[in-house]
Amino acid sequence: MKRYFALVLAVVMVFALASCGSSGGRKGAGVTANTAVGDSVTMGGYNGEDLTWTAAAKGVGTVLLVSDKVFERKAFNEEPKRAESWKDSSLREWLGGEFFDTAFTDGEKALIATTSVKTSVFDFDSYTTSYEYSDDTVFLLSAEEFAKYVAPLGDFRYGVPTQAMLDGGIYMADVEGSETVKQACGWRLRDDGEQEHYNTMDVYGYDGSVSLYGNDKTNSGGVRPALWAYTDKELAEGWKAGAVGIPANEELDSKLASLSVGSTVEFGTVRFRDPSQGTKAVEWKVLDETDDAWLLYSAGLIGSYNFSDRDHEDEVKWATSPIREYINGDEFMDELFDPWERSKIKLTHVTTCGASEGWTVDPGPETDDHLFLLDREEILKYMPNDEDRLVPEQDSYWLRSPDFTERYFNCVNYLGAINETDAPSNLGLRIAMWVSK
Repeated sequence: MKRYFALVLAVVMVFALASCGSSGGRKGAGVTANTAVGDSVTMGGYNGEDLTWTAAAKGVGTVLLVSDKVFERKAFNEEPKRAESWKDSSLREWLGGEFFDTAFTDGEKALIATTSVKTSVFDFDSYTTSYEYSDDTVFLLSAEEFAKYVAPLGDFRYGVPTQAMLDGGIYMADVEGSETVKQACGWRLRDDGEQEHYNTMDVYGYDGSVSLYGNDKTNSGGVRPALWAYTDKELAEGWKAGAVGIPANEELDSKLASLSVGSTVEFGTVRFRDPSQGTKAVEWKVLDETDDAWLLYSAGLIGSYNFSDRDHEDEVKWATSPIREYINGDEFMDELFDPWERSKIKLTHVTTCGASEGWTVDPGPETDDHLFLLDREEILKYMPNDEDRLVPEQDSYWLRSPDFTERYFNCVNYLGAINETDAPSNLGLRIAMWVSK
């Protein structure tokens, strides 16, 4: 009864907030408690035109809205700030400042969540990419978000300009192979170009693919932003604070309930190296079950990682390994699973096999993990034959158990045989987890 009352109250608040704007009586409106992925939303206005958005993803009490059209052309950075990344960019300052203040009514502003966004930053000196975080209301998409939310929507990837942009003479390219878009313009993403810190990635107008090299930050580029809007603010903020649980996902629950040992299931997604290709579902094999959970093991590799680095290879165990920290970290798990999937993953008490004939190295302490690698005894139990252990990538992958030599750990090689290699090596990740039925 309390939950029902909270949902009704949230719906009332949404409609009340949407009607109390201060911009000339325009109704702000569009986002409700029932807004679903694929819905069209009218929210805000710019250059005399209403702004329309498409709900591209569902969060907990929120939806991700992506602008349907390119409604402005701006430099990512003015010349004095040319090398600055998204966090310190001129365009971020404009979107979160002047644009946010003038484009939305007060009611609409109250519906826009402040979100922590992750942006890749290119280090020109070392030619490496790192990540930075910023809190934003309105933001440009990242290449990762493009792959996850926009690329699967087909022609939605193309930059269709507003009439004001067309009247201003924005450059248009002929589009090939589209049923609905014949001409489009390019539009910016917020990540640094992967080969040039003075560039940002953008989306080509002619084929809707991501340019990893990108566009110079001082050049004018199409602005097509995104924002997270509340559908249930009480739920969103309560879940974020850990005060309320996530609502049930009936489709996911039904899928998991229908499993059996030996079957496969799609659970989570990974994106291709080229963001333009979108994402693909991760396939898992069901290895075992209990009364309330399934043991899933990824059918293929989910990236690769070093078990340890050179500085810590002598004392590393599964419990202290960078690889364990990495796969159980929020960044890895949030990229792989949506909130409903992640809520199904059980915290598992893990004991790593150690001493047996020929194996005398201490396996280290027991751990509690959401995601883990199988150890030598587990993979022999569930996959006794070499051919059972092969992966589509025909590559080697880690196990978590130590070998009989310090700083060496078990792995499965490309032939499916159990082998060993030194901890600093970079091998494939084949991940296990227990998920609730």
